[in-house]
This record gives sequence, C-alpha cells and structure tokens, in this order.
Amino acid sequence: MSEQNIMVQVSNLALTYQSAEGEIEAIRDLSFSVADGEFVSVIGPSGCGKSTLLSIIAGLLSPTAGEIRLAGDGSIGYMLQKDSLFPWRTIRRNVLLGAEIKSGGLRAAEEYADSLLKTYGLWEFRDCFPGQLSGGMRQRAALIRTLAVRPQLLLLDEAFSALDYQTRLAVADDIYSIIRREGKTAMMVTHDISEAVSLSDRVIVLTKRPAVIKSIYDIRFAAGRKSPLQCREEPEFRGYFNQIWRDIDVHV
Repeated sequence: MSEQNIMVQVSNLALTYQSAEGEIEAIRDLSFSVADGEFVSVIGPSGCGKSTLLSIIAGLLSPTAGEIRLAGDGSIGYMLQKDSLFPWRTIRRNVLLGAEIKSGGLRAAEEYADSLLKTYGLWEFRDCFPGQLSGGMRQRAALIRTLAVRPQLLLLDEAFSALDYQTRLAVADDIYSIIRREGKTAMMVTHDISEAVSLSDRVIVLTKRPAVIKSIYDIRFAAGRKSPLQCREEPEFRGYFNQIWRDIDVHV
C-alpha cells in the first residue's frame, strides 16, 4: 500500500483513562492503515475498545499517545447502532439534517441528497416519517443522511446490530453495495465474525483490554468479491471464520 493510497494512518495509538477503580489502559500501541476505497472491519472480545477506537478516529476522544492522520479534507461520517432519525422530520428532511448544520451551499446539498434518495430507492418515501418505514429502510435513510455531507471516511459502529437477523443480512448487503457504488472508505466495528468476513477487504482482530492487534486478515475469495450474502457461500468463508473465532478466544 503506497502512501498516496492511504486514507487513514493510525500510529502507536494508546488510551489510558481514569475510573473509580483507578487507571485503566484501554488501548496499547495500535498501528495500522486503511487504503482509499477499502472496507476494513475491527473485531475482538466485548469491552476490548473497538468503539473507543472509532471514537478516537472520529475526534470524539483524545488519545493518551500516538496519532491519527486522515488524507484529504479529513471529513468523516459516523453511523451508529440506531438510525437516530428524528421522528418529527420527514425522511428527506432527516437526510438533509447534516447539510443544514454544515456551512455551505444548501441547494447543491439538496440536489445531491435527492439524487441519493432516487438512486437507492427512498425517493417515493421522502415525505414519510421514520415511524412509517421498516427498520431496514430507516438504516438506509441513515446511511444516505451520512453520505449527503460527502464524507471521505465512513465509520460504522455496530450499524446493523439493532435489526433482527434476517433483516440484518439484507440491510448489510444493501448498505455494502451503496458504500461500494459511492466509492467510500469504510471502517466497521462488529461483534459478528460472519459479518466482518463477508463485508470486508481486511479484518483487524484485537485482543482483550488493553487492546493490541492480534492479527490482520486479507479477505480473498477465489471467485472474486461478490455480495456479502454470496460471500458467505464461498469455500474460503468457513476458514476465515474459524481462524478469527480462535483468535478472539470467545471464552475470555
């Protein structure tokens, strides 16, 4: 990976914080990079600091040591577990929320947001309220809201976990195709090994706290990259799943 292609560079990142029990080391000496257009998942035991890592990259937390460098204008879109759509705003007004807050030309933002709604099947629901849509459609609207401000990097923190299993599979497939079509760089935190393997170009496995990198897997399928649902049927899928399962050590 050449330096010109690197979107995110994490170098010697560490975080220690104070609690009622004293000083807690959450993250220790993490270093990795994410290429432009790459989809990278971060997985590890519960409480190991995966979401904390995303918060540091997003600038919501300050690390104790190390640094993060973002290419380009450093713009970030953050998609959380819940869609967080305002129930009193229509889908279109929800999608435009970020553009309204961000300074710049609202007219151009409206045109772009409308094009996203049309391209990804929500235009006919633009005047509906979130309560009138299914969970999967609301998550798609949340992604379009995130994309509408044209971020260079997307951060997804357990973005599908609030959905039932069947819906989760369909929505992951749907959102993956949108991210790929829009050419975005994405980092996703998940507890779901199958999700990580089926969506990602690479999977970073963290240890229990203090989190260090245990392994990094380049996910390659002999038949080439397909949809996440199709990737789950490929012969290599089970091998990746088993290796990551052993790395995480689910009994810890």
